[in-house]
Amino acid sequence: FQLGQGAYSYGGFSLGGGSFWDGLNYVSGELTINRTASQWSTQTSPLGSITLGKVQFVSATEGWITANNGQLLHTLDAGANWTVVDPTPAETDWIISDPSVAMFWLNPTHGWYISTLGTEISSLGAVLHYTTDGGVNWTNKVIDNTAGVIGVQVQFFDANNGWLATFNANTLIGNGYVSTDGGANWTSNGSDSDGGIMYFLDANNGWKASSVNDAPPHNISYTTDGGSHWTTQYTDITTGGFNAIHFVDANNGWVVGDKEKILKTTDGGATWTPITNTGLPVGGNNFTAVFFSNVNVGRIAAGGDDNRNSSILYTADGGTTWEIQALALPPSVGKSNSNSASKTQIADDTADIFSIYFIDELNGWYVADNGQITHTTGDPLSVQQNNLNAIEGFSFYPNPAQDQLMLKANQKIDQVEVYNLLGQQLMLVKPNVSSYQLKLNTIKSGLYFIKVKTNGKTGTYKVLKQ
Repeated sequence: FQLGQGAYSYGGFSLGGGSFWDGLNYVSGELTINRTASQWSTQTSPLGSITLGKVQFVSATEGWITANNGQLLHTLDAGANWTVVDPTPAETDWIISDPSVAMFWLNPTHGWYISTLGTEISSLGAVLHYTTDGGVNWTNKVIDNTAGVIGVQVQFFDANNGWLATFNANTLIGNGYVSTDGGANWTSNGSDSDGGIMYFLDANNGWKASSVNDAPPHNISYTTDGGSHWTTQYTDITTGGFNAIHFVDANNGWVVGDKEKILKTTDGGATWTPITNTGLPVGGNNFTAVFFSNVNVGRIAAGGDDNRNSSILYTADGGTTWEIQALALPPSVGKSNSNSASKTQIADDTADIFSIYFIDELNGWYVADNGQITHTTGDPLSVQQNNLNAIEGFSFYPNPAQDQLMLKANQKIDQVEVYNLLGQQLMLVKPNVSSYQLKLNTIKSGLYFIKVKTNGKTGTYKVLKQ
């Protein structure tokens, strides 16, 4: 958000006169890139404030969400309307929301979710639910009715082959199971003492981020035989467990967790690199969910253990730079020396975000523990400038661009500047011609801003470098 000229904003930065800060920022100058919630809109859950867990869409309009009370939410219009689906109305069960890995849809017809019999205080075993007709009918399969066993995770690779995971809260032992008939029958493929949140690319190859509790060690492991055997790739010996794992392909993956933990691999987990340049204030950040649309574009959910507001971190360059989204003002912020300033806040920003899902780079949802459903279809950044795109007769192409960008104007182009998401100036040229070929071969792939001056006017434009 922008509080007005000469105002303070939280988590923003400016070009053309302002500076980048990790906390409060003085907004001034011609162009302000806002770290705001304006590109996100809330949707209504018919379950009210019931905690929500996993969100997944099977098309641009049809999606599903798990609810902690054992029910599901279903939409056919991209979330404009959500309806309650209760496959087990006669049962007392609940669905784990943190981690949010208890549901998986292969396509619009084939879906699975795992719940826990009993209550969160008294768990009585894990039961799988699956459908082959888009949720019209559901089949239930009890996996383990041992007291203390919780249903944690399920994933399928095709209509027949899949796996699921349970965890015994009494013994702190996890168990994995494999199915080859769509979920009708399951075979245990072993137990371990560290449990884990898993992500499989196929029936054989997968990764596991293991954290029984906040205390170390926390491990990332890899399997090539469907989970029968695991090889440790990375061990973290600091406080704060892992919360989520996501892989884009066999090489590129992410693990996030409490106490500022973001880890990235580009070699299938052979090496894991900590990411620390998020722009969030240091201390108290817990990262609760991660989703990448491709190698470059991804989001990470951030919460806090010191009543810090939740936010979404966005990157368009594989984590080299980050933009903070959906970040509301903390209680102490909202005052300004501008008469036009006003406090802006999204629905409930102290809620933990448990799940993120995008069907492409721009169209996605997140859900939180207070029943909040939030949706975006727009650009990840909000740009405000009084004379944005105000140069009559100016054009540029192609966009997205690769190594060069053609700029054309009715008058001579006096100056061109290129900025990254952090507000850092990367290029400054003075063409003094009306048609100019801007070379982009020296900058990495990602989202940039070009600021063009011609005949006394200034325009600023978004450009995606591929």
